[in-house]
Amino acid sequence: MDFGKQKFRLDFRSSTEMTFTSPGGNNTQTVQITVTRIRPDVYMVFWSRKAGQYVIHIEDFGNKVAYSNIFLPDGSVQRLKGALTPIH
Repeated sequence: MDFGKQKFRLDFRSSTEMTFTSPGGNNTQTVQITVTRIRPDVYMVFWSRKAGQYVIHIEDFGNKVAYSNIFLPDGSVQRLKGALTPIH
């Protein structure tokens, strides 16, 4: 997942668990996720990263694009759009 200044590898371990890792490996965490299928190849993925921080992704694998909404404890929201590149 490439949001420009922010890049992450997402490893979906199951339908309820995912590990994300930054390119250098210094930012990695396994989180419990909730996945909702919107339509074929499009999913909404939700998780909380820390107390008070929530992330909602719309992942469109058909068009290879992801939209991220990160809700921070101070009430601010980061909205990002980035490219999805499958890794096999």
